[in-house]
Amino acid sequence: MKTIAIVISARASYSRIRSALIHLSHASGVNLRIVIVASGSSNRFGNLEDFIKRDGLEIAWKIDSQLDTSHKASMAKTVGLTLLGLTDYLMNLQIDGVVVIADRHETIAASISGSFLGIKTFHIQGGERTGNIDDKVRYANSHLSDYHFVSNQKALERLIDCGIDPTKIFVTGCPSLDSVPVNKFDFEKIPSFTGIGLSSKEVFIGEYLVVIQHPETTSNLKSASQISPTIDAIDAVGIPALWIWPNSDLGGDEIVGEIRKAREHGQLKGVHFERSVEPEIFLRILDGAACVIGNSSVALRECSLIGTPAVNIGGRQRDRDHGSNVLSVQYDSDEIREAIKKQMSHGRFAPEFIYGSGESGKLISRLIQEIA
Repeated sequence: MKTIAIVISARASYSRIRSALIHLSHASGVNLRIVIVASGSSNRFGNLEDFIKRDGLEIAWKIDSQLDTSHKASMAKTVGLTLLGLTDYLMNLQIDGVVVIADRHETIAASISGSFLGIKTFHIQGGERTGNIDDKVRYANSHLSDYHFVSNQKALERLIDCGIDPTKIFVTGCPSLDSVPVNKFDFEKIPSFTGIGLSSKEVFIGEYLVVIQHPETTSNLKSASQISPTIDAIDAVGIPALWIWPNSDLGGDEIVGEIRKAREHGQLKGVHFERSVEPEIFLRILDGAACVIGNSSVALRECSLIGTPAVNIGGRQRDRDHGSNVLSVQYDSDEIREAIKKQMSHGRFAPEFIYGSGESGKLISRLIQEIA
């Protein structure tokens, strides 16, 4: 039996590895150890643990390492606490492989632990570009890892340019695309959400928007000023929306504060707010949306295959590869509003296979079993 530790640090990370985990969990020669850390282990950022268990997977260990996101040092200290807890866990077990997912700041704790302890380390989604601090973390993870499962040929070429051994890079596509819906979803089957604002059932009666905007940590513009134009634009468009709470990056609390302030002043009455939505349901919601707004990679990654129109705000995803479904704008309410109207007027885009075609999880699972 090969013991493989999968380190999941946030709700978005789970969708990036979910299909591979399900395949690994059914592999006869694999002892799967799922470790959730940082915001992934905190209910404040969604019920990730419930999503994982609902998929029939077991959580082996939890590391409570998420610090207050309002302090400048919180991201660095969260990495430090995660590193301490994760190193202890990996050191005391016979681990054959560690899987590091993408580029969130906490993930570097997994690649440091794995490489320094001499454990084979696998990195998912290296070689991509965004424009935020995630770039630094992503490439650090790649250099600290032994094997690389990338989303496309461009990512492979970037890693080779960085000096990574090409024989250890595999183009697998992105596992988050494996659950992209092929049939229209019956919105009557959507469970009642537990968030605040407009009833979730009312959001999906007709045309609706999806909003996901995280803090851009490298911007000179304060997070409160980043989100204010989006609030004004969504309010002005006046179409029901599902708004997903921001992640645990520095500035997330400021964004939440501005949203609450806007609601107190009578804005965003047509919006339902949720901390998180389970991955498969969320993909179906994206599939039915008139437009996705914000700066989440989901608009550029999953929506490029689904064909959902997207408005990308600011520089957080500035350099990420994307399809024709994406229209990029700055932090300006009029510009955002007009972009939403333009994208909605266009309607669905043709699918583009920038990040794979839906078989990534199976391929990654097989490669891990062969290599570990």
